[in-house]
Amino acid sequence: MTASQSAVIPLEPFGKARPRVTRGHTYMPHSYTAARDALRLMFGPVTVAPPWALSVTAVRAMPASWSKRKRAEMAGAWCLSKPDADNVAGAVMDALFEDDAAVVAVSCRKVWGPSPEMRIEVRTAEAVAA
Repeated sequence: MTASQSAVIPLEPFGKARPRVTRGHTYMPHSYTAARDALRLMFGPVTVAPPWALSVTAVRAMPASWSKRKRAEMAGAWCLSKPDADNVAGAVMDALFEDDAAVVAVSCRKVWGPSPEMRIEVRTAEAVAA
């Protein structure tokens, strides 16, 4: 039986940031650490046993400038704007796992929606027959 934990987080999808270096001091941007900590707090501790399979759906809010017709057409359509899907998945792994080495499968989708949210599911990964 596969154990799983999931949540819909009302947070704008964000990508993993690169470390910044100033006069030999390395740090992560404050906006990234704040978003990462907010995601960690809203999702809560991961209670599923490793190894983990992670599934993320990043829903980007449609711009207010779009017409009602365009909004209706684009609801649920693929979102091709930044951040990249691999950076979104990396940020989620940073937020949820102290050591993400036990994450063995990752899936991330980006779609348009009426409001920003991140749908996250963590489940115990099934063994794959070679």
